[in-house]
Amino acid sequence: MFDIGWQELFIVAAIAIIVVGPRDLPRALKSITSYIGKAKAMVRELQGGIEEVAREVDLENIREEAERTANLDFKNSIDEAVQPVKDLEQEFDIENETGGFTESFPETIADEEPNPKSQQKMAESTSDKKTETTAKSAG
Repeated sequence: MFDIGWQELFIVAAIAIIVVGPRDLPRALKSITSYIGKAKAMVRELQGGIEEVAREVDLENIREEAERTANLDFKNSIDEAVQPVKDLEQEFDIENETGGFTESFPETIADEEPNPKSQQKMAESTSDKKTETTAKSAG
């Protein structure tokens, strides 16, 4: 961990014997190891507290996301997403072959009346497709 070799340990032991003395050295080592143990316990407790706070923050973020999802109004979101298409259809007065994109959402356009021009175009395109299909099968 500290990358201490035998030579360094020997030097530290010699200095400890000189400074503390051979008689008090065992008590000094015991008190040093108890302080090291207490420091390790404090570090473990601190790490556990930090991990607990991190879990609480994650749980709080998950709870907030679930509340946001529960309060989300899907119908308004869909209507907002479809609105540009509706605006283009109204601006260019066009409809697709199924009778218009907005016909898929009848509750949003229940008060609108059908466009006679687009119905006539749809009828013409349907009859054109039928004649193409019969011409291909006959040929």
